Amino acid sequence: MNDFSTYIEALAANQAKSTELYTAYLSSAGQRTSEAFSTLTEDTRAHFETLAKVASLSEAFEAGVAFDSTVKSTMKDLFDNNVSATKSFAEEIAQVYSPAADKAA
Repeated sequence: MNDFSTYIEALAANQAKSTELYTAYLSSAGQRTSEAFSTLTEDTRAHFETLAKVASLSEAFEAGVAFDSTVKSTMKDLFDNNVSATKSFAEEIAQVYSPAADKAA
């Protein structure tokens, strides 16, 4: 019975820690996404202002290419940061549950 109680206590502690890690992961994901889309919003506004001032189709095309490059860069950075954060989260969760597997054995 004592082993079972110890197992349940370890399980509860691991669940609490994993919930804390997951909450932090989701919070940082939301913050990263919010910052990226705020940047995209500002870049879009600036792009529209640029388009309003162009004198030729060539200038508009060049502005569009530059804007496209900026959007791609921002989205790639967001993707890379999310991949990195997800890998870190997975490693942290694995560390939380590794000791539980040793105790249960």
